[in-house]
Amino acid sequence: MYKKSGIYIITNLFDGTVYLGRSDNIFRRWGHHYNDLMKGTHHCCKLQEAWSRDGEDCFIFTVYRPCSPDKLVEQEKACWAELSGKSRLYNITFRENHRPGALLSDNEVRAVKIRLKDGEKPRVLADLYGVSVSTIRSIKQGRTYVDISV
Repeated sequence: MYKKSGIYIITNLFDGTVYLGRSDNIFRRWGHHYNDLMKGTHHCCKLQEAWSRDGEDCFIFTVYRPCSPDKLVEQEKACWAELSGKSRLYNITFRENHRPGALLSDNEVRAVKIRLKDGEKPRVLADLYGVSVSTIRSIKQGRTYVDISV
């Protein structure tokens, strides 16, 4: 499949809410989103709830702004500013220092790890950071973000 880099959106046609993302391979990333949404395990809880409630036919995937991989963060930031003023977003926040394809920034992962050590429940952290409980459990069990220490 053709590899396209840039900013993409997943739009709920029922209410106009959008999920904004970036990728150096948009079509592969869409496949990951689609599979997770169909399994009910998408990291963006609000998008997953809407998908489960409204159904697959209410969503459309669109390449919003093609760009080179070295411009992804800059362009996502610009699109975030543009869309957040006129559209409802499923995304909770823009994460500039976000690793491509990562759900949390390095600083957020450090905070999660500290809070887990202090006994915070995964469900509370998942809600706080807008990710799934399985994402928090993967951090806790050392399956993801293993290079980030506290």
